[in-house]
Amino acid sequence: MSLLSKENFFDNLFSFGGSVGRNGDNGRDDVIKAQTLLADAGYLDLPAPGIPTGWPGDGLTRAITNLQKDNGLEADGLLLPMVQGRVAQNGVGETLHLLQQQSGSHLKNRPALTPQQVDDYWQQPRDAEDEIQLAQANSVQTDALPQAPAPMPQQKPMPQSEFMPVPGHKRDFFLKPENKDVWTDSQSAIQRQLPGQPSQGTAIGRIYAEEGGRVRDPNGTAVGGITETTLQDMQGKGLLPGLPKDVKPGDLTPDQQVQVYRAYLDQGFRHVGGAKALEQLDPDLAHAVADAMFMHGSSGGMTFVQEAIYDSGIDPAIKADGGMGPQSFAALKKASDDPKLRDALQTAIVESRLKAKEWTPGEIDRISRTRPGAWRR
Repeated sequence: MSLLSKENFFDNLFSFGGSVGRNGDNGRDDVIKAQTLLADAGYLDLPAPGIPTGWPGDGLTRAITNLQKDNGLEADGLLLPMVQGRVAQNGVGETLHLLQQQSGSHLKNRPALTPQQVDDYWQQPRDAEDEIQLAQANSVQTDALPQAPAPMPQQKPMPQSEFMPVPGHKRDFFLKPENKDVWTDSQSAIQRQLPGQPSQGTAIGRIYAEEGGRVRDPNGTAVGGITETTLQDMQGKGLLPGLPKDVKPGDLTPDQQVQVYRAYLDQGFRHVGGAKALEQLDPDLAHAVADAMFMHGSSGGMTFVQEAIYDSGIDPAIKADGGMGPQSFAALKKASDDPKLRDALQTAIVESRLKAKEWTPGEIDRISRTRPGAWRR
């Protein structure tokens, strides 16, 4: 069956099953449609022309908000379904109706891509016929479609004065002759991938150090804390566009490792704008939260963070549901802006993690290094 067979399409680009955008339902079918419409209207840049990802994020919410602002609508960053194809009396559906007015005449006969088609595009090899059909269906030229990523050009190393110092507890490891370039290569990659983003850079740099850089875990397949299962799962969700389908953790370049770390944080913080939200937090607090999410999984780590928010009195109404939503992030921001609250929260996060189970001495040391100021001692 051809990639673009009619059986694989939803009927109507303007028929939504739920809300999309800030705090929306963000079903993949609807996100794909919203990304297609907003890109057509000139409010959203897609990773490849005409090819959505189906995953929500800060860019999608910002596009909806800008469309609303430009057209005098309430700028809430939320796109709601129309009611039986019309705007409801209370205004529900007016943003989608606006998009229909702007693009409906030339998009009315264009079917919406399904999540499976989108995933197939980003992850699976396609023959030339499918490339042409996909391009025609999305009104783009075939030579505009993304190709396999070209080898990364050699880049001038960043001045070492700009690097995060090798942490004391890992100095012997990273200064071994066989590992002498591992730390500088990782720091160069962080500087290239996250310029001017100190909280993300700090969190990812410290986690990279804790996970042993690019050295393979002797007890498994993980390299730098990235397992084959995690890598395959993230690729299956379309979170790593451009990464070769069958790449193994040990094959990742330093830049690709940073891409994986960043994508993991993007997913964990997807309801509050993605990994960029960390830039609103103090770097030490960003590290404490990110390390919990890496070590215990996004949901498990956030449960510990939410318990700490409650225990430290920052938000007595918080629920430990494992989700990073606006309420949880508001509490983090509140703590970040007050040094005393920040120290109290970081300490509470450590205590919440330590009491969960009996950890190994190495795990206890790692968790304890997220206490206030502990990384620098």
